[in-house]
Amino acid sequence: MRPQETKLTKAFAGLAAVIFLFSIGCASAGPHASPQTDGRALIKHVEGIAEVSGPAGAWSRARESDALRQGDQVRTGANGKIDFDLGTSGGVLTLMPESLLRFEQLGSAPSGTDVLAILDLREGRVVGDTLQLPPHKKILVKTRTGSYEIR
Repeated sequence: MRPQETKLTKAFAGLAAVIFLFSIGCASAGPHASPQTDGRALIKHVEGIAEVSGPAGAWSRARESDALRQGDQVRTGANGKIDFDLGTSGGVLTLMPESLLRFEQLGSAPSGTDVLAILDLREGRVVGDTLQLPPHKKILVKTRTGSYEIR
């Protein structure tokens, strides 16, 4: 495959993952718990090579029960995966192999916007289940090709 085709393939794979997340978010229904995530992403499960980095930028091995905050990054190797719990209303997210994600925002912004989390997917893909987002709330996923809303 030529380098340009590889980039397009990766972009389409990222877009497909975001569409999958969006479709699950749209299918959610029923009563809602708290209207906010709790401002952190809790690592529930780690497979293969997976690392976390705080604001200082040093990478270390990802471990179950690690709590990640706004500004933290996670990355996975060729055989790595990380499952995250985004809180009572944020759902569950899996970072797939060869991916890089930065948690730009976790929990509602101080201004009280309708955004519960902003995930900056810099490489690779994510899949997940948003459970039951509160009415009029959303999670934003940013990629190189655009931003997508999960409602």
